[in-house]
Amino acid sequence: MAPTIRRPVHVAAASVRTAIRTPWGDSVSAVVPASLTAGAFSSFHVFASATAGRPAYVHHAADEALVVVSGTVTVEVAGQEPLAGLTAGAAVYLPRGTLRSFRTGASGAWLLVTQTPGQELGDVPEHLARASADPAAESYRHLVRALAECGVELVPTRRDLGRGVAPG
Repeated sequence: MAPTIRRPVHVAAASVRTAIRTPWGDSVSAVVPASLTAGAFSSFHVFASATAGRPAYVHHAADEALVVVSGTVTVEVAGQEPLAGLTAGAAVYLPRGTLRSFRTGASGAWLLVTQTPGQELGDVPEHLARASADPAAESYRHLVRALAECGVELVPTRRDLGRGVAPG
């Protein structure tokens, strides 16, 4: 098998893709899509809202690094003390397979998220645009399936499980 040839890439600021709104109020836009790096990595701007309704997740297919550009973030990683009050310049590395969640301060936060290897998002953007934040909704279940195809598992909260909401 021939090795993949990677070439230097320049992404102009004006070429950042249109933002995708998540059901829990965040805005996500690709900065460097995986298609430009032959899958080596991908980066996203995440403008995280001040909501507390964001689900926990496990990324089975990629490692992630979060860099706080502005605002305040608390990152929770299963089995560890929360990393609370992270501000501009703080970074967190999250290996694949790790249950994680984050919440923001009262003003939200701007994050730069880099994943390696990079992945194409497939149908995820269209499902994000239509999904309800209610885990019992059919549109949310479609989003869960689309994310699973990219190696991301949304993990229901105890409150969701108490209402009979099953994962996936």
